[in-house]
Amino acid sequence: MTIGLGLVGTGRHGTRYAEHIQSEVKDSALVAVCRRDREKLAEFGQRFKVAGLYTDYRDLVKDPKVDAVLIVTPNDLHLPIALAAAQRGKHILVEKPIARNVNEARAMIDAARRHGVKLMVSHNFRFHPLVRRVKALLPSMGTPYLISMCKRQQRASGWREDLKASGGGALMDLGVHLFDQARFLLGSEPKAVFCSTRKVLGTPIEDSFASVLEFPGCLVCCDASMCSGTRMDLIEVATDGGQLLADRYGRLITVAQGAERMEERLTEPDFTVGLVLKDFVRCIIEDGEPSVTGLDGLRAVEIAQACYESAKSGRKVGVGSAKSSRRPRKRGR
Repeated sequence: MTIGLGLVGTGRHGTRYAEHIQSEVKDSALVAVCRRDREKLAEFGQRFKVAGLYTDYRDLVKDPKVDAVLIVTPNDLHLPIALAAAQRGKHILVEKPIARNVNEARAMIDAARRHGVKLMVSHNFRFHPLVRRVKALLPSMGTPYLISMCKRQQRASGWREDLKASGGGALMDLGVHLFDQARFLLGSEPKAVFCSTRKVLGTPIEDSFASVLEFPGCLVCCDASMCSGTRMDLIEVATDGGQLLADRYGRLITVAQGAERMEERLTEPDFTVGLVLKDFVRCIIEDGEPSVTGLDGLRAVEIAQACYESAKSGRKVGVGSAKSSRRPRKRGR
């Protein structure tokens, strides 16, 4: 059985999808791609030897060779593409965040359920060897009571600095990664958040934030920025039996328990897109549940939305109680 994949969005990240599909994702084939720029679309099709070339996603989802649609576009296009795909009975893999706000995310989940298709969100760090190793180590370390995580990188560009297209800045671009990562590591849901945001570079969107998430029995501190000259990605965990520090770019995990310290170097590749795609194809073939569901995507956006409310009010906000008012105006296709 071969799953026909239709890719909407052929920018830098969409190109990664195509490369991984053709090099390592078995039982699948890239049969169609969509991009509005005809010249670049033709170049992409020639490079990856794809015959189905479309400038409108509504035509791509009608292609009978397409079994599933991969959405790798600006965030404001996630909802309309997902709705069109679901209505045509196509399974859906969408880049994070699932949508710009909770209302859009719910609409996507409802459409997938109504039309009986799979909906997976590409929270790719669940598949990262560092994160998976941290999760595997935690049961032997005792009960976590404090976790600190950060993702810091260079300034965003293009549509990511456009509030209408992105739905937000560092919280929506990097924060959702951290929030999903926290839920994945702890296996529980946060009850409340406190957050502060900044516009260090004077951009239209927040380019940095710091937040505290209250999980049952554990505080999780998350910070991220898109205004650094370099990248940093760390996880620190304190438990009643020891401590752990994981450095993604240093490719090192340090565990301290009592007087003993252990260092473990990562040898697995840093790439995760191929792992996400393999899991998506697997869940279609086996008719199983995606490893990262639409509900998981909704939860990350729900936490981000609560963070925005907290930053605005200066108060702690319950997760799920934040207002659903951050609804940027739709952008033209």
